[in-house]
Amino acid sequence: MPNAPQYAPEQFTVPPKKRRTALWISIAAVVVVAAVVTTILLISNSSSATLTVDKALEKALLTSSDFPSGYDVSVLTQDEIDKLNQQQQLPDDIQPAECSDLMRSQPKPTGDYSVGGMKATNAGERTGYSEIVTPVGGYGEWNPSRIDEVIGKCGTTTFSQDGQSGTVSFAKLTGVNGDGFALRTRIEGGGVKLTLGVAITKVGEHVVVFTGAYGRTFDEASFVRLANAANEKARATL
Repeated sequence: MPNAPQYAPEQFTVPPKKRRTALWISIAAVVVVAAVVTTILLISNSSSATLTVDKALEKALLTSSDFPSGYDVSVLTQDEIDKLNQQQQLPDDIQPAECSDLMRSQPKPTGDYSVGGMKATNAGERTGYSEIVTPVGGYGEWNPSRIDEVIGKCGTTTFSQDGQSGTVSFAKLTGVNGDGFALRTRIEGGGVKLTLGVAITKVGEHVVVFTGAYGRTFDEASFVRLANAANEKARATL
């Protein structure tokens, strides 16, 4: 299944001399976040599945009218979906060890899945959102109750490779309605300070993955409102 979107450091005005380190930290952290999310759902972050854009799913996505002014909103193209689904390797060293073992033990899904996706970015506010809708079949066993077990082992996770390191901390979010879970993740390291909100909800026979990235203060109220709006629109149209 697709990884969480990777927001490039230049979108959030990281000084140029720090961008190489910041880019690695950002990508590595997002891979760790994706691994934790997929561990909760008993699927692998390293997917050999094929994802194909299904235009019919785009009717279920949020549009520019759902966001405040200043956001650049567009549907995800096949090329962008392919990049999200690229096989990313976890960093060599992840601590605590029990978290690393848990993330590396998940099965690898295979098969072909249809998806629809959108993104909304506001560089001035250093904020970005994305939404992915896909059939629930690609998620194997649906067991969001594992969130407590996974956060217990991976609540604060450090990762390092080739002399670069970062930290990701996870906490549950409330207020997102439906059958699923929501997380707040804080990423720090290499000049990067970024907070992600991730909500994954089963809506009928589909799954809605809604992500928000905040380079400044995490706007929990806006994230929850938009995640619920995404779920409501999917419920009404699919």
